Amino acid sequence: MTWYNKFDPEFPDREMVLFDEIPHGSGLDGDHIISKKGSSWIVDSGFHPMDENGFYREWIDFKLTIPTNNPMEFTIKFKNKKLAEKFGLIDYLEDLFSYWITTSFIPLARGLGYDIP
Repeated sequence: MTWYNKFDPEFPDREMVLFDEIPHGSGLDGDHIISKKGSSWIVDSGFHPMDENGFYREWIDFKLTIPTNNPMEFTIKFKNKKLAEKFGLIDYLEDLFSYWITTSFIPLARGLGYDIP
């Protein structure tokens, strides 16, 4: 388990390994608050963009929802979509999390017995 992953107290221990390699750094430098709600894993996090002078700006909070039956149908909802669009985060984070889910998350979930297409 990594220091930047914070799990809900009710989160199943055996599933924590699924999030060991979740992207972190390069703007994703805050905590990931991870929980499980019904048939989805939820990651509350934020992106910390820099301006043209190399100074950090405000946080852009988002919620990543990963369905347990088909993780590739994940969704990302931004608290401030207009700001996310300004920094090009919508496509960037969709690509980033798609790669992580495909290469790390799904193989680990299958190893835990999840029937994932």
